[in-house]
Amino acid sequence: MLKSLKNNYRSLPLLPALAGTIAGIIWQHTTCAHWLFLLAGFCSVAIFAIKILRQSNSDHLAYKLITTTLFFFLAAASKQLNTARITKMQTYVANTNKIEGTILEATETQGYLNKKLALHIKCITTKKNHIKPWRQYKLIIFCRCHWLELGDTIKIINPEISPPPKQSPFTKSNSWNNYLSKENILGYVFCKNPRTIKRLWNKSKNIFLKIKSSLDTEMQKKLSPSTYNLFASIFLGKKTIAVGSKLREFFAYWGLSHYLARSGLHVALFTSIWIMLLSIATLPIALRYLIIALLVFMYGALSWTSISFLRAHWVFLLFALGKATTHQTRTPHLLTIVAITLLLYSPFQLFSLDFQLSFVLAFALSTLGSTLLWHKKKK
Repeated sequence: MLKSLKNNYRSLPLLPALAGTIAGIIWQHTTCAHWLFLLAGFCSVAIFAIKILRQSNSDHLAYKLITTTLFFFLAAASKQLNTARITKMQTYVANTNKIEGTILEATETQGYLNKKLALHIKCITTKKNHIKPWRQYKLIIFCRCHWLELGDTIKIINPEISPPPKQSPFTKSNSWNNYLSKENILGYVFCKNPRTIKRLWNKSKNIFLKIKSSLDTEMQKKLSPSTYNLFASIFLGKKTIAVGSKLREFFAYWGLSHYLARSGLHVALFTSIWIMLLSIATLPIALRYLIIALLVFMYGALSWTSISFLRAHWVFLLFALGKATTHQTRTPHLLTIVAITLLLYSPFQLFSLDFQLSFVLAFALSTLGSTLLWHKKKK
């Protein structure tokens, strides 16, 4: 068993990079080092790495240490950059006169402001600046504009924006701030006057968002409320079932609440069905997996995502790319690539419980599967 685990560890060349990425994010989150120090450290290690790589008799341990250190400073710099960018965008939003954006989510709520919107900010206008964020930053809007739908492009004039709290109102910890930073939520808007919101276009110019909006609208019209809630929650990943609903309470009573949430298992079932169907046709393996990769990509673009769905989604796309190009792929290696990419793009994911559980369990299952396969081959 130990020999097979050691063999699995040796076949993961990016494992030191993942360890350095995690350590760099935690260190930067604790110390808040200046970006000049991080840049100097990264350049120093890069120069040292070039000298080591020129030596043909260099040790593998030196490669691992250099890789770990490089990704340590790279992840710390990414954490610092993301923190500074979110703080700067929150300052712009607090002083804005006009905000334009596209509605990513539209749900009905209880109370006076019975419409909750998740707005993808396209443009922020202040007295001195006109900012167009390149990243997907969001505002959570509560209003009474029942005519607004998913995919609409709107403009808010002189919004009253409440900044997100630094601590959770219940636990008094910084986990709430980390969650808002992970989701790129810049603040909350409570629009008591519907006249402050103006619709610019009925539908977004994004083709996938148009199809998603049309699909969601047609399903609501043609399906009963209970069927639509199950279909949207399980197949599309949309959180339509309220916490206090009888259906959720019934599933919670029997310990089956996790079946109402879409996860990586649904991606595996979706791809398995298409692999089985396309295996009937006499198509080349490369073309077959390219078709499946295209279908999985469209499925992800037309649905609401979560971290477990993104993990399975990108792992399978890399697996299909390897099959199409006749390259050998291993699940632990693909998981490592996806984890490093997600952490470098959004370092706040590391402090999220769903990210931790999703990747830890995926790594454990893939390692166990590789170990059992290794023992089977030995016999």
